[in-house]
This record gives sequence, C-alpha cells and structure tokens, in this order.
Amino acid sequence: MSSHNSLPPLTPFAGPACVRRYGVGLALSALFAAALVCALPLRAETLVTERLLGLSEQELLGVLPNATRNQKPAIGPRGVRGLWTLADADLGGLHFEVTFYFKNKVVGRIEERRRTRDANHCNAAYAMLLGSLTGRYGAAVQSDDGAVIEGQSRSAAWAADTFKVAAYRMPSTSQCDLLVAIEPLAARDASEL
Repeated sequence: MSSHNSLPPLTPFAGPACVRRYGVGLALSALFAAALVCALPLRAETLVTERLLGLSEQELLGVLPNATRNQKPAIGPRGVRGLWTLADADLGGLHFEVTFYFKNKVVGRIEERRRTRDANHCNAAYAMLLGSLTGRYGAAVQSDDGAVIEGQSRSAAWAADTFKVAAYRMPSTSQCDLLVAIEPLAARDASEL
C-alpha cells in the first residue's frame, strides 16, 4: 500500500483567483460569466483527499472556498458533526457530494456520497470508483470476492499509518448509492486494548 507521503500534493481550487480577477461587486450577469470562466479549471482541480483531515474550518475554507455551511449539521458516527458540504467533487470520473465532519474543531471524517437513479449501471460506477481508489491507495481488502449479485451490499477498505478509507455500494433496486468515508486512523496505546 502507498504511504501517506507518496500521494500527490493537494491542489487548491482556482476559485479565489477567479473571484479576485472579476471582482465581488459586479452585477449578477458578470458574476455568472466569471463562474463560467472559472468552472472548467475548478472542476478539474477538485481533489478531496485524506490530507484534509485535521484541518480547522478556516483552513478547510482556504483550500475549498466553494464549500457551503450546512444549515443543520449532519450527525455522523462517534459524535462528529457535518458542518460543511462541497456540492460537486470529482472522484474517478464520478461526481460526489462531500460532507466534512468535525470533532474537536478539526475535520475528523470526510464522506463522499453519490446517489443517482440509475441502479442498472451501479456495478460499473462502483468498479470505476474502486479503480480510482486502488490507483491512489493500492490494493483493497474487499467484502465481495466472488460472484457479483445485483442488490448485494459491497465494500472495500484501505488503511495507512495515519488514515483509513472505506468505499461502499449500498443495495437498492431504484437508485445507485455510493459512499466513500475517510477517517484518521486512531492511535491506541496498550492501556486501550
């Protein structure tokens, strides 16, 4: 498995420079034009990785200025609260909504979720997702070694020294639901075992 340090560096969004270039006080039509000009490089540079774990809210917004604050925080596992969402992030050629969960004022979990009504192509989308994650993190431990059964819940997991990643395909006959969760790997001392 690849180590945390061998991953490519996180590339910040192009957004802030575009906003500065076109000015904040412009009319709505000018802002729309600026958004169109900025949209192509922005989408290509969107990269959500484990390197965002541990960032404060201010640091996260410095890297992902297009994130929006949730009106009502999402409640996650082990007391984490989903405070910020990124509406459209690219992962392996698929578009995901990303929720950043905070604990002790830093990002403690990242969830990338993709829900579509196209249940017929869910296995192909899951295979694309696994291909992208395998390219980034190496071979995964999978729960589905064997025949693919439509509607079967499937998962894959990766772990490094400081973080873990899990990908899930949820069973459904009416939609395709994919989830990627990134969390720090909690260090435990012998007293906790």
